[in-house]
Amino acid sequence: MGWAAHLANVATSTAQTAATALLAALPDLRAHGNLPDACDEILDAHAQATRAVDAPAHRAIITIGACPEAACQGTIRAFIPADTRPARMACDIGDHTWGTRDWLRIGGHIQQMRERMSA
Repeated sequence: MGWAAHLANVATSTAQTAATALLAALPDLRAHGNLPDACDEILDAHAQATRAVDAPAHRAIITIGACPEAACQGTIRAFIPADTRPARMACDIGDHTWGTRDWLRIGGHIQQMRERMSA
């Protein structure tokens, strides 16, 4: 039986109750001989949780330009996620969002707007 089986019947809903349960289980874990495995797994779980909490939601956020939607004064930004979610472009004030399939088309609209403004 692995070290986690010693804690299988302990109900924990917070980090504090989980830590309390682990502390109470230390004598049993020492006697079982799996304390080094338990420590390694707990440290790995801590490292994974820290990476998940501290990880930025986006690998990059790139300002593209003015929103091409009629009468919108917003700015378009591209969001490149740090995880497996799809990238997207979104307006910062309107409810305008585009997936990667639309980027070339929207980029063309933004370029046309820039050319009209500079003419």
